[in-house]
Amino acid sequence: MTEIKLRFAHGQRKIAWLVAGTLAVCGLFWFFTRPADYVNGVFQWMHPGAQALAAVAPIGTLVAVGTASLLAYRTLRYRTRVDDADQWWKRAQYGIDLVHETP
Repeated sequence: MTEIKLRFAHGQRKIAWLVAGTLAVCGLFWFFTRPADYVNGVFQWMHPGAQALAAVAPIGTLVAVGTASLLAYRTLRYRTRVDDADQWWKRAQYGIDLVHETP
């Protein structure tokens, strides 16, 4: 598969962001200036999904806390192991230096 890379000059990138931002603002303006029944229909369509998401939010919180705790524990264990390896190398280097020292 061929990968296409777009390269923009600095000014072109600014123009692209300006166009994207303008389109986003226009889209939001269009959505919220529609008749009230259209906007209400969208929110009524989203209501069951929002309720289902609210029902599982406490479980999601526990999963996020558990994942963060696991990652923190693994990071601590990894850093401890790396620090131990570093100290071992310093002791080994000190011993080598003592052996090669001329009295």
